[in-house]
Amino acid sequence: MIVSRRSVLCIMFVVLMLADIGVGKAMISAYSSPNSITAGDDKARKDRIQKTESDFQENEETYGESETEELDVSGVEIDITDDEVPCILGTPFDDLYDSSDDEYFSIYQNEYSKLLSCSYVGDNSVTFCLDQKFSKLSFRLGQWEMEKDNHGIVSIYKGKSAKESSLLLRVRRKPAERDKSYSVDVSDCNFITIQTKSNDFGAAAPLVTNGFKVTYK
Repeated sequence: MIVSRRSVLCIMFVVLMLADIGVGKAMISAYSSPNSITAGDDKARKDRIQKTESDFQENEETYGESETEELDVSGVEIDITDDEVPCILGTPFDDLYDSSDDEYFSIYQNEYSKLLSCSYVGDNSVTFCLDQKFSKLSFRLGQWEMEKDNHGIVSIYKGKSAKESSLLLRVRRKPAERDKSYSVDVSDCNFITIQTKSNDFGAAAPLVTNGFKVTYK
C-alpha cells in the first residue's frame, strides 16, 4: 500500500498532539497534588518562618526583662567617687581627701577610711555630675585629732561652682564635737560641688569620713 507524504505528516501530527496532551495532564496532576514536593516545601517554609518569629519574640521579651532587672538600681547607694558619677572639676583624691583607704579613728574611737582636706588656703572643691539620677547625698564626719579651736567646714553647692546663692548644706565641725551623719536632697541637681575648708589660716582641721555617698532615685 502506498502512503502519501501528506498522510504521513498528518499521522505524525496526531501522535505529537496526543503526546503533548498526556504530558500536560501529568504536569497538572503533579502540580495540583496535595502531596507534591512544591506544596510540601511551601508548608515547611511557612512553618520555619512562624517558628523563627515566635523564637524572636520570646527572646526579645526575655532580654527586655533581664535588661530592666539590671537597670533597676532604685535605692542603691554608691560612693560619689565611683565610676558611675563623673568628676568634671577637681580631683577627689587630691582636692577632697588628704588620704584614703586607710584606718583613722575619731576621738570617740569610731573607725573611718578617709581624711578630709580641710585647709584654709587653696581651692579644696570638687564638682560631680549627678544628672538628676540621685535622690540624696549623705556622709558622716568625725574629729580625728583635738586641734586648738579649728573648725572643719564642709559645704555642698548645687551647680559647678561654690556660690553662696546655690548653697545646699554647710556643716561646721567644732573640736570635741561628736561624730554625726548628714544628708541633703540632690534630686534636682545636675551637678554638685563639695568644698572643704578650715577656719584657721595656720592649720588644717582634721576631719575623718567614710566618703560621700549618693543614693539612686
